[in-house]
Formats: sequence, structure tokens, C-alpha cells
Amino acid sequence: MTATPTNLPTTLGGHFKRRAPAYLGGGLVLLIFQIAMNRIDWLSKSAVDEIFGPIYYRMLLRITPLDQAFGDALLDQVLGGVRNRRA
Repeated sequence: MTATPTNLPTTLGGHFKRRAPAYLGGGLVLLIFQIAMNRIDWLSKSAVDEIFGPIYYRMLLRITPLDQAFGDALLDQVLGGVRNRRA
């Protein structure tokens, strides 16, 4: 189809109707991309909170010292959820 003055829309609404599928497709692709980026961000923030939260709590209250056994137990608990999802 060639662009001749007789088959081109003359109003803004006509131009929008002509390009509406491209606008909707581009908007849908952008929506999917943003949701994926937000999900990655949420998962990384929760992982950081699950690891560093107990460490800060233990340092703040000074209940017991941070030692290798505490670190191993903490990582086993946090990474246990990841291991169970993949199995």
C-alpha cells in the first residue's frame, strides 16, 4: 500500500486508529518488561533482608557472638527455600 493523500487519515483520531495496534503492542511489551524487572528487584531485596536481618538483630541485642555455626545455620535456612523450589 502506498501513501497517497487520498488514503491517509486527516485527523488526529484517524492517525491514532491507524496506529492503535502498534501502540497497544508496544505498551504490552513495556508492561511485561517492567513487571519482570520489579519481580527481580523484590526477590533480591527479600534475599538481602533474610540474610542481613538476623545478623543486625544479633549485633544490636548482643545476645550471642556471631560465629561460624550461626552463619552456617542462617545460610542453610535462607538457601533451603531456594533448594526446595528447584527440587
